[in-house]
Amino acid sequence: MTPTPQQDYVNTEVSLQPWYMGDLERAESEAKLRGTPNGTFLVRYSKNRHSYVISIR
Repeated sequence: MTPTPQQDYVNTEVSLQPWYMGDLERAESEAKLRGTPNGTFLVRYSKNRHSYVISIR
């Protein structure tokens, strides 16, 4: 079965996802998650680590 564009998450551009925040400092990500329900997450790019980081509330 060929996946539809909505199902093909592996080949989806990360920057187009609503949970991707781009180049964001840790303090900024903590502020964005403050007051959100447990389990809320975002993905950001860390300049210090030169990699993606997931932040979870």
